[in-house]
Amino acid sequence: MLSRRELAVLVLLFVCSLPAVTARLYSSDEVEYFSYLRSLWFDHDVSFENEYQYFYDHQIAQSPDFHQTFLELTTPAGRRINYATIGCAILWAPFYAAGDAVARGAHAAGRDVAVNGYSQPYVSAVAYGSAFYGFATIVLGIGAARRLVGTRALGSGLIVWAGTPILFYMYIAPPFSHACSAFAVALFVTIWLHVRETWTARGAALLGLSGALVAMVREQDVFFTVAPALDFLLTISSSRISGRPVAERLRRALAPAAAGCAAFAAGY
Repeated sequence: MLSRRELAVLVLLFVCSLPAVTARLYSSDEVEYFSYLRSLWFDHDVSFENEYQYFYDHQIAQSPDFHQTFLELTTPAGRRINYATIGCAILWAPFYAAGDAVARGAHAAGRDVAVNGYSQPYVSAVAYGSAFYGFATIVLGIGAARRLVGTRALGSGLIVWAGTPILFYMYIAPPFSHACSAFAVALFVTIWLHVRETWTARGAALLGLSGALVAMVREQDVFFTVAPALDFLLTISSSRISGRPVAERLRRALAPAAAGCAAFAAGY
């Protein structure tokens, strides 16, 4: 775990870096992820035609391909296509709520700020939300690495922060899903490292829920769940419990396995 001093230094670095966050939407992928949150928050549905039309009309992702794909084609249910996932909207929701409060406060004060889910406070909220989740990824990553290899993990974490694509997705293109994806996986791995010490049903359920979040942010990240599943199987078959009665071994295996799978299914 990080000391309070180390965490304070990291937080200070992060706060000082916030002016570098680019708070804008400009690509179709970003529009798709953002549209989930805006549609659920204001329209209480997952019909995205008005969101797509707004961004197209305001020349944010305006291209012939965008119009054809998102404003002409429909799903079998007759709705506009969205290739994105809902996980980012879930993670961004607290920040979007803060953006909504800022927009409403500014509007009430007579400022020219639209309370429509599209104006700058909402976009900024999502961008800073991704920056926060990217920073949380670094903190969790340092904690996980320190748990495995010792105190030198702090420097490695700073290198990851400054020298990998997470820097781009925290500051240059935060409305993409990548910062949220990194956070979901880092959270999942952190929980795994704690749960694997005892493999209780409660711990496995928490791991299953975090795995569901991983899959909801980016579907392909669900393959990360294979690692703890194999780890669990190896633990159950290890020599330190192989001499116990069959009934006890089955109980130790089935309870956490069922809890983890049920929590994943329910969460997803």
